[in-house]
Amino acid sequence: MKKQLDIKPNKSLNHKQIILFLIITGGLIFFMGVRFVIVGAWPILIFGIVEFFILVLCTYLYFNFTKKKERIILNQEELKIQKLNDQEIEDDQSYNLHWSNLKNNKDDLTVREIIITLKIQFCCILIWMLDMEELPEDSKS
Repeated sequence: MKKQLDIKPNKSLNHKQIILFLIITGGLIFFMGVRFVIVGAWPILIFGIVEFFILVLCTYLYFNFTKKKERIILNQEELKIQKLNDQEIEDDQSYNLHWSNLKNNKDDLTVREIIITLKIQFCCILIWMLDMEELPEDSKS
């Protein structure tokens, strides 16, 4: 049976809350900047506006970052890892599970069991790759 796991970045605010935060922050920066202009310290308003635009730029980059995610698909014969940007597949890698003794023989695997299986297989691949690097030069050819 096919199991699918989507891994995406954590975010604590939704889009409406972030826009509301930017509006409130921009209003406060502008209000305080105008008060400083009245007192005669006009550079404070300029630096506040620059700070607000940096905040908007970081928010824009954050929106683009949260669109990226990874999808892990595990079935009886293969492990497939897809890197997604919004809903487009950027990278698709597939691994054959027949080389190991690990089997997906349960029909109701939990997410925890899938993650443990993936960690074990990743460790096996890593050990295999490290063993390949330690071979002497004349045995590689």
